[in-house]
Amino acid sequence: MKKNKIVLYSMLSSLGVFVYISLVVLLLDNGERIFGRVSDNFIVGILMLMLLVISAGITGSLVFGGPIWMYLEKKKKEAIQMLIYNFLWLLLFLSLIILSIIIF
Repeated sequence: MKKNKIVLYSMLSSLGVFVYISLVVLLLDNGERIFGRVSDNFIVGILMLMLLVISAGITGSLVFGGPIWMYLEKKKKEAIQMLIYNFLWLLLFLSLIILSIIIF
């Protein structure tokens, strides 16, 4: 796979992580407005842990799915490159968020 495609695919998967995290934060931020006041802490605990497990699966698949697939296809160099690019894109998105907090 060409380097341009690796960079593009890693950017798209990292963007997917960013969008997913944004949606989860939006849900958590508006949870009381959407679901009303929940008085049963047991249910809230279950929901939060289920959200954690599902989020780990989704973001893990987005970040590690492509590199693992490439590695199993005997494209070890490309797999490592894609993993590194995934983390670099995520770091860039994080830096942009921190920068926007500082500026605004």
